[in-house]
Amino acid sequence: MKMYATDTRRSCFLCIAVLMLLGVATATAQDRPDDDPNMDQLVAMKIHDVDGDFIREMRSLGFRNLTTENLIAMRIHGVSPRFVQEMKDLGFDDLTPQEAVALRVHGINRQFAGEMRSLGFRDLSADRLVALRVHDVDAGFIREMQAMGFDNLDADKAIALSVHGINTSFAEDMRSLGFRDLSADRLIALKIHGVNARWMRALQDMGYGDLDADKAIAFRVHGIDRDFVAEMERLGFRDPDADDLIALRVHDVDARFMEEMEALGFPDLSPERAIALKIFDIDRRYVNKMRDLGMTDLTPVRLIAMSILEVDAAFIESVRSGRYADFSLREILRRRGHYGDYDDYRHYNTEYVDAMQDILDEIRAGR
Repeated sequence: MKMYATDTRRSCFLCIAVLMLLGVATATAQDRPDDDPNMDQLVAMKIHDVDGDFIREMRSLGFRNLTTENLIAMRIHGVSPRFVQEMKDLGFDDLTPQEAVALRVHGINRQFAGEMRSLGFRDLSADRLVALRVHDVDAGFIREMQAMGFDNLDADKAIALSVHGINTSFAEDMRSLGFRDLSADRLIALKIHGVNARWMRALQDMGYGDLDADKAIAFRVHGIDRDFVAEMERLGFRDPDADDLIALRVHDVDARFMEEMEALGFPDLSPERAIALKIFDIDRRYVNKMRDLGMTDLTPVRLIAMSILEVDAAFIESVRSGRYADFSLREILRRRGHYGDYDDYRHYNTEYVDAMQDILDEIRAGR
């Protein structure tokens, strides 16, 4: 117990001695860190000239909550009162100690910050300045972007272009592929998804060389390649257009699904019809369910109409009991949560609406 007390007193004397060397042992709180430095930190403060004058100057420039670690880092990385004042003069009034250090670490000074402002960037935070520097966004890069037609880039968009390696050469390559109206976002998307001349030539060989940028990106996103096109043709889809291919892929129309449709008696489906059957979950289970309910004449169009109507035993019973006797098809769909769907089908595909009306009439007639 006595040994522990002796060690404690020795540590306290050492701390006081180091504090006296720093000139802050008897200083006011304005001249001392906001935390209690340990012995190693006190030594580091001495080595890096963190004294009461430095702490006081930093506080006078607006820094609060200055820990020992902050102060040492500021000294090590050359965050001087002069540097902080330069940043304040440029409008960076609320820098944290960590932000000030980051600016110095990345070589950001009054010249660089002023240049970024002169390029038209507004609302520049310390983090954005660091990101601009890290990703080599400078006057030369911005002039290159302006030559490509991007005159009003904000800092975040400029950073994104640089991050993804968008330059004049890449933009010219994309334009040579026939892409027009190339925005910054489209160029970034083309680059991210690996749209290039070699890949586009392969599409041209398959008859899809006139894709616009958005469709080319969609092809890449959904993995539409020579093998997929060949599979769709093998399934009976002859010369599907780009939209058909994208929809077929998105809705997972594959060999297994098409074989099931053929087994149900629906061969030679068009892409549009196959996609609709997939969207409305028409499969062997659903067909058997409708047969069990006594529904007949199960064509693809009628099955889709039954799915939209949500035909089940309860619905059939409600219709036959007279519950919907005076309701139009529109009102029934609205009550079943499909008001918008009804309007869409009436506008785009009247055969589904006509089939729904026929089915409703048959149920009412008890057939």
